[in-house]
Amino acid sequence: MSTIDFKLANVLLEHNDRFFQYPYLYYRSATPIVRDANTGASLLMPNMSYDFSTYFNAFSNKKWRKYTVAQSFVFRMELCGNVHIEFYTQRAQPVGVGMTRLDAFDVQSEDFTTFEYELPNTMDELIAFRIFARERTLIRNGAWYAHVEESQVRPIHLAIATTTFKKEEYITSNVALFKNEVLHGNDPVAGHASMIVVDNGRTLDPADLEGDGVWVFPNKNVGGSGGFARGMMEAKRLPTKEPVSHVLIMDDDVALSSESIKRTFNLLSLVNEDFEEAFVSGAMLSMGNQYIQVEDVGFTSIKGRFGPIKQRVSMEKQIELAKNEIDLPPRDNRYAAFWYCAIPMATIEREGLPLPLFIRYDDAEYGQRCKPEFMTMNGINIWHEDFNDRYNPYYERYCGVRNSLIIQAASGVCPHVDFFETLFKENFIQEIKKFNYGSCELMLDGVEDFLKGPEFIRIEQCEKLLKEKSAKAEKFVPLEELHIEGVGVEQSKQKVGTIRPWNGRLDRWTYNGQRFTLPRVTSNKAVAVEFNASQYPANRIHFHNKVLVVNRLGTMGYYATKNKQRYRALMKRFRNLTLRYHKEHEQVEQRWREAGPHLKSDEFWSTYLELDKYGRKED
Repeated sequence: MSTIDFKLANVLLEHNDRFFQYPYLYYRSATPIVRDANTGASLLMPNMSYDFSTYFNAFSNKKWRKYTVAQSFVFRMELCGNVHIEFYTQRAQPVGVGMTRLDAFDVQSEDFTTFEYELPNTMDELIAFRIFARERTLIRNGAWYAHVEESQVRPIHLAIATTTFKKEEYITSNVALFKNEVLHGNDPVAGHASMIVVDNGRTLDPADLEGDGVWVFPNKNVGGSGGFARGMMEAKRLPTKEPVSHVLIMDDDVALSSESIKRTFNLLSLVNEDFEEAFVSGAMLSMGNQYIQVEDVGFTSIKGRFGPIKQRVSMEKQIELAKNEIDLPPRDNRYAAFWYCAIPMATIEREGLPLPLFIRYDDAEYGQRCKPEFMTMNGINIWHEDFNDRYNPYYERYCGVRNSLIIQAASGVCPHVDFFETLFKENFIQEIKKFNYGSCELMLDGVEDFLKGPEFIRIEQCEKLLKEKSAKAEKFVPLEELHIEGVGVEQSKQKVGTIRPWNGRLDRWTYNGQRFTLPRVTSNKAVAVEFNASQYPANRIHFHNKVLVVNRLGTMGYYATKNKQRYRALMKRFRNLTLRYHKEHEQVEQRWREAGPHLKSDEFWSTYLELDKYGRKED
């Protein structure tokens, strides 16, 4: 049996805007690395040190050993110049990062020469290297490899399925990146990947994008769940040389490095039997601060909150890089978000397609239904806008409430969570105390539509609901369109703090002055607060009849104004609906449970998507 060197990960020196704005994702040095105009290699300046123990360039030693058949590894890099290079391990400790020096070498060459280092057998989380350049030095083609038997390499074809709705700038950029850097590179993935663009807005011209393994499918505007379902269906029948083995679900409005796709493919090519049906969960890093990791695997808490298992951390810190490679803490109800999630085709064939939820919690339902293992790794990620920067009341308050009830009823996920009590009742009280009456209406609508049963969702009405429900929601507008003189917008950045005990009781008893008002302490002057969907700034807005809600950037906002008449009408509807839910929900849940298998089937989705109308001519 022949042994080969299979590339796992490149030493990533991208020389793009991100590389220069966030260098600690790639290297640490007092002097920037620039590209040499003559050779295209990366230039290291004389008498400078460059540390590559970073998010993209430290080797995820423990995870490659855990997830794959590979157990023997080598580092290679072409160098031209005079350097001292050191290798060391990093491991997470209770306090700080533990480091063990492995080896050191001096390399000197007037022409490019290939330096090679066999990695020792260690189970520390990371292996990294640093280079001290004694003189002007060029480096290129650095990579980490595995020594494996050729027969151990799995035949992988990765189909990237992305859904878009009138976001041409993101899609055209990511398609170009896929063609130029993935398909036509010199990495193992070249020639073994395809890209499926599901165009929910039907604004793309397929002729502009197709070719070189890219297909464009016009689709009804059925949201992320409908787009990803279409992508999975099309992946089953792509005319590729080898069958599609995995579908990589990816959002359209993301920025990514092609290296993430390459590492995903390499990981799947060598995955061992324990993880052959695992999902690869790509991390979300913040678009606003691209060092910050927001989530790599999510879960649903017993309180009904959907969010990250890990805390938000900065990937420029070495301790966090090492901690990020430790096994995930044990949690029930885990899932991988559909901004970047690679799913085995065998799982899709067995478990079916997502539920027709339009948007919100389709990924949580799918991951919790399938119950896979999850593989995560530094350097497999996308960048996305933070949650509060892309908050949409229709998505969160209508779809969030309705869909949480649906996924529990139709798929049996989160059996110990009371979504009605947490996502609906608790959030309703919070929103009505913030005078967000539109959001309250949306949550009430969500419960009512759930109680209509699966017959309601079998009929495709996504655009109708989006238009109808969004009209009720609070809307951000540019601050210059609002009368904000004397409000003090800068107050919105002040820390919220904790409300005083007596004021807290008044706040609860009066629903922030809406059941009854204390005129002597109530102000008609507006107060400014920064938007936070999950926070109730009681000590800031209590005793105020008007609130200016400002976005994080301080550019957009809306007024939330106390309205006792709307408060009374919504509370009456809330009480009546609560009584109705407790009377009817068990019977309704049974109907959802019986309909679940059909709602996840190709048969249902073919009709729902009107593939006789929107399918390609060759279908």
